[in-house]
Amino acid sequence: MRSRPLILLLVSLFAAPTVHALPSHLWSHSFGGALPDAGYAIAFDPSGNVLVTGSHSGAVDFGGGPLNSNGGEDVFIAKFGAQGVHQWSRSFGRPRNDRGFGVASHRRRT
Repeated sequence: MRSRPLILLLVSLFAAPTVHALPSHLWSHSFGGALPDAGYAIAFDPSGNVLVTGSHSGAVDFGGGPLNSNGGEDVFIAKFGAQGVHQWSRSFGRPRNDRGFGVASHRRRT
């Protein structure tokens, strides 16, 4: 069976020096397994780290070791540094289908 990419993370720099400059590609990764996987939401924290959520079936590895579903589709959330390095990832769900449709970050209070 052919492997399907879970999500292709394309991170571009949108703070261009001029109004007419095009964004530049910073990094990208592709993840996924043989079973259906999908990324549904992405967010950036104030440090430029990237949070992504969605669903996966079977096993998926974002860079911190394989995450296995509990049956059906399970929610995943993963965090990558501003340069695309895996920081952490988690999976959770019930034996039925679960999906993560939103993710957000907040500013730390000083």
